[in-house]
Amino acid sequence: MVRWSSRLQQFGAGPAQVSDSGPIRSRLIRLDWSKAEGDAVRSIDGVDKVCKVWVTIGWVIRGQGMVASGAGSWKDLQLTWKYYKYEGETLSFSSIIQKFFSHNFQFKIFSTGNTLLIPILMVVVLLSSFVVTFSTKTTTNINTDQLALLALKAHAISDPQNLMATNWSTVTSVCNWIGVTCGSRHKRVTALNLVGMNLSGTLPPHLGNLSFLARLHIGNNNFHGSLPINMANLHRLKFLNLENNNFNGEIPSWFGSFIELQNLSLSGNNFMGVIPSSLSSLSKLELLGLSRNNLQGQISVAIGNLSSLRCLYMNDNQFSGSIPSSIQLNISSLEVIDLTFNNLTGPIQPNMFDYLPKLKGLYLSWNQLSGIIPKGLFKCEELEELSLSSNHLEGIVPGEIGNLTKLKNLYLGINDLKGHIPLQFGNLLKLEGLYLGSNSIHGNIPPHIFNSSAMNVIVLALNQLSGYLPLTIGLWLPKLEILELEGNELSGSMPASISNASRLTTLSFGGNSFSGYIPIDLGNLRDLQYLVLGQNNLASTPSSSGLSFLFSLANCKHLKSIRVCYQSNDQW
Repeated sequence: MVRWSSRLQQFGAGPAQVSDSGPIRSRLIRLDWSKAEGDAVRSIDGVDKVCKVWVTIGWVIRGQGMVASGAGSWKDLQLTWKYYKYEGETLSFSSIIQKFFSHNFQFKIFSTGNTLLIPILMVVVLLSSFVVTFSTKTTTNINTDQLALLALKAHAISDPQNLMATNWSTVTSVCNWIGVTCGSRHKRVTALNLVGMNLSGTLPPHLGNLSFLARLHIGNNNFHGSLPINMANLHRLKFLNLENNNFNGEIPSWFGSFIELQNLSLSGNNFMGVIPSSLSSLSKLELLGLSRNNLQGQISVAIGNLSSLRCLYMNDNQFSGSIPSSIQLNISSLEVIDLTFNNLTGPIQPNMFDYLPKLKGLYLSWNQLSGIIPKGLFKCEELEELSLSSNHLEGIVPGEIGNLTKLKNLYLGINDLKGHIPLQFGNLLKLEGLYLGSNSIHGNIPPHIFNSSAMNVIVLALNQLSGYLPLTIGLWLPKLEILELEGNELSGSMPASISNASRLTTLSFGGNSFSGYIPIDLGNLRDLQYLVLGQNNLASTPSSSGLSFLFSLANCKHLKSIRVCYQSNDQW
């Protein structure tokens, strides 16, 4: 509803009443655009706007009997139009003129019928119907932005770096405050970045008055409480990062109104409840981060409507049920799916990966998934990270794994996998980490798995592997840091070349059937921290003390733990 009041000041012509005996032909006005100005201030509550506009109005008449005017002359009537108020309404010239003359001014012009009025009237009608939005917001709303940020400052009960206390001052422009960015066009606050400032407190409702805000990043602080509903007014938001705080309550359904949103990260808080279905309206969303909260229930099928999504992080929650097929069927843009540390059940759908050509990271570890590893998974040839550890997967490791030539890390440990290690592992030349521990894999360790010179972690512990290790293993793996083979049935000698893997920090061969001597050159492993050789048939190289290899370990300055003997069968 528009509320109007005005004050009329007349100059020169007196009352605008013109008498003649001719018929009424027209009511005519001319707007002097060069004199139309506007400025405004915004009230404290940020809702009502109070504006002041000066408009110059004149008229032209050809006829007889004019008051204080000759035929064809111009007279300007100066109108000072003050304090018209509006609530949420965009003003136009036509609405101003209509309201003015209907409420304040009986404008009558009598003419003798001169047809020159007609074309002038047509021009005026066109002008009056041309909508002009007054630039009445700039000064007002930057003040509103300032009030909103000052409210945030007041709600921050802890500011250990004193950044707000010393910098957020009305002495300087809000656009110069730390963490604040203003747009060049409207001079409004468009971005607020307070990441990692160790602030504590709650978010004030005034934050919703930052109507031009496009980026809000307050991650890695100690804000708490629920999110104020006034934030629903931030319709321009494209980036919202609240991660690693202590916000609680349910994820607001009004997030669904942020239709411009591209990044939503709520990870590392205490949000609870289910994922609101309203998030399905965020068609431009590229990243959704809900990790490390207390969310539960089934993963909403509505997520399948996020057709632009690239990264989905939902790990470390309490989600249950199966993985909805809508995710893989409708979001071909997905590059990362992280659902680790939940309570997901059921098999991995065999067609899940038919429509994910861009997938680079799949993280499903620490759930209760069952069934076999579907061969369709290996159609995702862009995969760099595959994590399926700590589930109830069974069957074999498919040979099609060799198709994943870009794979860097493979996590399949703590499952019920059987069979042999596929020879196709030799195709994975970019592999850096291989985790197959705690399964029931048997047979020899194929030398092909050492083809990747980038390998830094190999974990094959607690399986049923047998046979010998390649004698040159230490020469192939210059970057190897962790080698865990304990709890298998490996035999033969311990390769002396292992001493050439100079970056080793963990070497675990315990619980096998290795025999022969422990290489005396283990002391070359200067970064070694953990050495486990117990429960084998190893002996020290003969020397006067019988402990020569132990003396060589004196060079390992970072050594924390040594297990080299078995209680009932100790040879040294």
